Amino acid sequence: LMAKFTAVAKNNNIKSLVAIGGWNEGSIKYSEMASTEEGREKFTGSAVAFVEKRGFDGLDLDWEYPAKRGGSAKDKENYALLLKSLSEKLHSKGYLLTVAVSADPDTIDNGYDIPSVNRYADYVSLLSFDYHTASSDNFTGLNAPLHEIPGEYGTQLNVENSINKWLDGGVPANKLVLGIPLYGRTYTLQNPDFHNLGDPIVANGTAGQFTRQPGFLAYYEICMDNNWQNVRSGDGDLIYAYNGDQWVTYDDVSAVTFKAQFVMEKGLAGMMAWAVDYEDFMNKCGAGENPLLTAATQAMRRLNTENEFTSKPEYQLQIATAQQQLQIAPAQQFF
Repeated sequence: LMAKFTAVAKNNNIKSLVAIGGWNEGSIKYSEMASTEEGREKFTGSAVAFVEKRGFDGLDLDWEYPAKRGGSAKDKENYALLLKSLSEKLHSKGYLLTVAVSADPDTIDNGYDIPSVNRYADYVSLLSFDYHTASSDNFTGLNAPLHEIPGEYGTQLNVENSINKWLDGGVPANKLVLGIPLYGRTYTLQNPDFHNLGDPIVANGTAGQFTRQPGFLAYYEICMDNNWQNVRSGDGDLIYAYNGDQWVTYDDVSAVTFKAQFVMEKGLAGMMAWAVDYEDFMNKCGAGENPLLTAATQAMRRLNTENEFTSKPEYQLQIATAQQQLQIAPAQQFF
């Protein structure tokens, strides 16, 4: 499977990277590994050997997250040392090193030495979603708002603030990749009559028929259900829906279009999405296959043409299914 994937990528002038980590991997094992030079060298040597053997063009490190979820206060320093070791080994052989990083302000402060991340990583993908979930809050909140929503709890919990925090820390715009969710976060309301933003909840939302995870619905599960009462603002920031005691926050076509515009205005490297198998890839909802990804790509291309960004490369859509991740990025740059 990996051989077929890398062959298809190379034949289509796409760079393929293998991702290591993810939410389910946790943080403890990475914290322990990175705490010693011996552990870092063993890990980086093995990772680079795997990249070489399987024919990938690089590696994406997705440690979620340094100094969190059972990690150590020393993770911030050790994460930088781990990146240094990976950078030396990968870049000496012509491979790429990218990282997936948190969008949470506290996690950024405690887990990352931003100048080191900038020094060693080729691209920095911001996991700019899950700002609010039923597991962390006792009220409804938006999954991935682009801007601050007046009156919402957590004024720093939005994409714009997260991007600016990494920019202010020293990562240039043309290294930053904005992440979008192809899924929604769901809640069970305390009272179905109180279904606005910030209203009380009692639990995660009911699990979806296919994803079967409480508090979570794939985009196709949301758009296939015609019973939702949708609430939207004109700027694409405020998007949620409710049905009885169920409440969901997600990104729709208008939201990803506004985010694509934001990427172009900021001069960012591109966009990534988690995850392609949550998209409406079979056109179950009648808006065409992959409507969110299509909208993001078309918006970036249109804006690129209309505004004559002559100093920027053309943006295009590229999919890396081996890691269930999609990247929308400057042509011939990565993924």
